[in-house]
Amino acid sequence: MARAHDLVTEIEEATRKLTTLQSEFHAIQRTCQHDFGETRYVPEVSGGYRDPGDPPGTMGVDRRLPMDVPRTEVKKWERVCALCTLKQTTTNTRPENRPSTIRGTTATQEVPDFPQPARY
Repeated sequence: MARAHDLVTEIEEATRKLTTLQSEFHAIQRTCQHDFGETRYVPEVSGGYRDPGDPPGTMGVDRRLPMDVPRTEVKKWERVCALCTLKQTTTNTRPENRPSTIRGTTATQEVPDFPQPARY
């Protein structure tokens, strides 16, 4: 039973150490000036499929017929700070005027809209 007591003590010490390290890490992230690198497009895709419906012979008002379920794609972007490894993801966009392919003109494009990191 002494081994069990030693393990409990060791777990408590490791938990305290983990809490301290997490606090230090979050403090670094809060005070970081953030140098976000490249924004990556990482959509969440769920493939389409065919639902065969209820088997033949099952009748009633709630019978499901065969149907195709379309593929869905949720647009998502992510970026990571090179200094503190803060990872941000967003599905929000905002319109932004950018130079067009025709010189002297601009075009409105949807760009990722990341939340501003909290400053303490």
